[in-house]
Amino acid sequence: MEKNIRIAQMQVSKEKNDTLVASGVGSGIGLAVYDPVSKVGGILHFILPDSTLEKGAAEKQPLMFADTGIPELLEAFSALGGQKDRIKVLAIGGSEIMNQSEPHSIGKKNRTALAKCLVAVDIDLDIEDMGGNVNRSLKLEIDTGDVFVKTSRNPQEVKI
Repeated sequence: MEKNIRIAQMQVSKEKNDTLVASGVGSGIGLAVYDPVSKVGGILHFILPDSTLEKGAAEKQPLMFADTGIPELLEAFSALGGQKDRIKVLAIGGSEIMNQSEPHSIGKKNRTALAKCLVAVDIDLDIEDMGGNVNRSLKLEIDTGDVFVKTSRNPQEVKI
């Protein structure tokens, strides 16, 4: 069953028939995690780097932010049997859709926040398709762990 992940949402599954999909990932980041042994996978679509800048929003929607959303994703992943020592991690997005100037570059700030959060939990990023100025979509098939990406410039899905 296809499960869509919208902005500031996540989905974690171990159901072999599930396919997780995050569409329209621009300056935000679609972060996919997968354990090939337990076949647990998940996707988080966060859009801002740091919850401390908007505490009220962070309390209502912690998945909106890298620093609060990533720990929630990893906790849900572990709760379903995913193990950190086998985790495969892929990220898309972090684009500069609005041609933002350097100091205001949300895409770049999100990419930096992602890297910082992964270092803090001692997890490596295995594959990334980030930057540029395109929107992307991410699809994760739970049974196989196959990941597909398509962009606004190339609507053909590419397995990565």
